[in-house]
Amino acid sequence: MKKALILTIFAALAVSSFAEQLSNRSVYIEGSSTRPDHLEYFLVNFRKEAIGTGNVLAAHWEEAAFIFRFDVSNSPYVEEDGNAFVIRISLINNKNGQEILFFHFYYNKLEEMYEHNHFLFYKAVAIIPPLNEEALLWAQSTWRNKWLYVRASFDYPITFYELKPDGLIGGAGLYDGTFDTPTAVRDLDSKTIALPGITIGAEFQFLDFLSFELSFKANFGEFSTNEFLNLGIGTQLKYSFKYFNRFVIQPYAAGYFPLVKSKDFVSIPPFAFGGGIQLSIKGGNNGAFFIDVNFLGTFTDTVWKNPYNILYPYPAEVKYRQSFLGIAVGYKYGFFDRSAKSAHTVLCECGCHVEIPGSSDEALPGSTPRTPRERRERAPNSRTFYF
Repeated sequence: MKKALILTIFAALAVSSFAEQLSNRSVYIEGSSTRPDHLEYFLVNFRKEAIGTGNVLAAHWEEAAFIFRFDVSNSPYVEEDGNAFVIRISLINNKNGQEILFFHFYYNKLEEMYEHNHFLFYKAVAIIPPLNEEALLWAQSTWRNKWLYVRASFDYPITFYELKPDGLIGGAGLYDGTFDTPTAVRDLDSKTIALPGITIGAEFQFLDFLSFELSFKANFGEFSTNEFLNLGIGTQLKYSFKYFNRFVIQPYAAGYFPLVKSKDFVSIPPFAFGGGIQLSIKGGNNGAFFIDVNFLGTFTDTVWKNPYNILYPYPAEVKYRQSFLGIAVGYKYGFFDRSAKSAHTVLCECGCHVEIPGSSDEALPGSTPRTPRERRERAPNSRTFYF
């Protein structure tokens, strides 16, 4: 039952992340025109194109992730090229009202637009154009650049109890009588306990390469009966290697602070410390599946009450050195995109100039530097096509 509940949580998180991709394709189409027949024509045809290209056509602008807007007016260049009309097409991010891109197209008659409607609509809604490699990496990395992640995992911790020889006959035996002349001896040995558990927590990415996780852990495991429920608080300070599009490697320092103590023990270490590594694989626009492995050790002894004190009463307490090998598989879902520091312009393969959040005004490989006029005219953190 518990395993089914954990799997249900994972599935719900993953499905919500993938569903986010579908909602991100929702578009509301609006427009204006100096001629009513042109307005009706483009509204009908662009709505058909939206459905045909796999976008979700929103019934109201508040429901859409993006607004596709067109404005038709008389062309000021009709005497030069013979085109009587110009249509300005723009795509607006409905979340912040920011115009992502715009372009113009000149035409003379509505009849000739049947062969251009698909091209114009697709060009506008291709949110991630065929950029050069560096820009494409940025466009695909939003899932790993969130301020906050909520994680849930199925754990299989393995606890090692290394027997210490203090007060034991031959370093391993409980006894009756005296230490030098025992009348009965019962040998003990080190123990290994492996039972399932869960972890629920939150990860705060306060720097692009550094994050801190605070979690609540629960797993079965009592020293003698395996019926006890271990509860504790976990911490992780992670360093992120984001060299790949679809996965992130995070080595980390980890701590564990137990909240309860089994009746088997007289005392337990107040904390454990160690390290581990987490591999996250992209699972939707906002989340990732992950595999986590860590090893933690303690600096003080775990003191066990002698349960055989009737036949072997000495010593009354037995010491173990405790360590943990943690293995977890889970999913984490991110909230709140980290803002880009500034912007830079890159060159699409189609020859268009695109401005995306990035690092600086310096030209990137395969990009065209911006002129002072361009820097004045372009809004920061916008993505604009210039044809």
